[in-house]
Amino acid sequence: MALQGKNRRIRARMRRKFLEVYEDQRCNASATRKILGLGLHTFDKWMKRYPKFAAKIMAMEEALVEDVEGVLVENALGKKQRAIEFFLLNRKRQKYRNTQRSEVTGVDGGPVLYKEMVYEPVEKLPPLKEEAAIEEKKDD
Repeated sequence: MALQGKNRRIRARMRRKFLEVYEDQRCNASATRKILGLGLHTFDKWMKRYPKFAAKIMAMEEALVEDVEGVLVENALGKKQRAIEFFLLNRKRQKYRNTQRSEVTGVDGGPVLYKEMVYEPVEKLPPLKEEAAIEEKKDD
């Protein structure tokens, strides 16, 4: 639904409707936009242009995050392994981070041996034997 040229009251009503549907859609702007038939960048424009609208959106998103955090804590306290891991990894990252180390060694744990090689540009290399034989046949 194109909102350009519509009067101020209609645009304000659409923003209010957006907030209702947005909450029903669990803060999914894309789904809300599709349900209301709004253009791709309408939500972004509204967020920049209307501070009260943006504040309501941010409050809804914060409330959703708090609800999800509550469920996470309930699951962790209910001894659900994945919830416990997620909780600890994100609350105490330094203590519970999942680290892996790899060490590279040479034969029997000795030092890694390497040979430094310098390659010449192709133009400076001598011709291959086959190319040399072809060159000689041409000269004959």
